[in-house]
Amino acid sequence: TDTHYLPPRSGHHHLTLFLSQVARLTPNGTTAAAAGLARAASLLKRRGLIVAVSDFYDDGEALVEMRRLSRMGHEVLVVQTLAEDELTLPAKGAVEFVDAETNRTLVVQPELARSAYQARVTEWLRGFEAAVRRDGMDYLRISTTDVLETVLRRYLSSRAGVAG
Repeated sequence: TDTHYLPPRSGHHHLTLFLSQVARLTPNGTTAAAAGLARAASLLKRRGLIVAVSDFYDDGEALVEMRRLSRMGHEVLVVQTLAEDELTLPAKGAVEFVDAETNRTLVVQPELARSAYQARVTEWLRGFEAAVRRDGMDYLRISTTDVLETVLRRYLSSRAGVAG
């Protein structure tokens, strides 16, 4: 996957540069969030704001790295992005699901599994958010249909006390 590095700076111009780079990003391939977070920990010498964006399906490893960054003095914003279908399991009839990262397949009757699936997803999301917040990090959950740049602009503007 592509790696983009923008050295840390402060100021409105740097924020604009950061958000314009975010706006140009396109998802491609797969990678573990933990690997990117570990790289950030090795690159960043000054305290700053770390924005981690992922579905966090590898939440255990990613949480370890985010905690490490937080203990190093960085502010950590965790942005969990999920598709609406991942939350609701709307499919009908027999469906074969393929894990995009492992290629494992599973045939499911969504009508029969939906209630238990939604309960487990809700439990996982609540547990993940609680762990993030317990460690003093900020948490946002967004949909894959949300525009990341807009969400980040709103969040960062609210932190700075600027109407956004």
